[in-house]
Amino acid sequence: MKGLQEMALWRADEQILRVFIAETWWSRARGLLGYPHIRTDQGLWIAPCASVHGIGMSYAIDVLFLDAKLRILRCTRLKPWGMVACRHARVAVEMDVGVCERLGFQAGQILRREPL
Repeated sequence: MKGLQEMALWRADEQILRVFIAETWWSRARGLLGYPHIRTDQGLWIAPCASVHGIGMSYAIDVLFLDAKLRILRCTRLKPWGMVACRHARVAVEMDVGVCERLGFQAGQILRREPL
């Protein structure tokens, strides 16, 4: 994703995703809208964020919600034109559909982030 900073998202000793950071209001509001399918090893880090919309999206995505300590609160599917939210979330990570299941994300797991 051109122009966005990147970082690595880790669980225990395993780098699980390379995430692009949506830092501006516009990049957070836009999310993945207008981008082709994101790769299965990538995500879009949106913070602060407790809800995500799929308005204008042509494909479904998975959304990972984290609290301020990067503890997983919820991992869910967002259908095109839908909306998902998670109370107490501070971060949302938008990912390709199926990533939540493939990586076995479960509520309570703690992740960490590191520069690339």
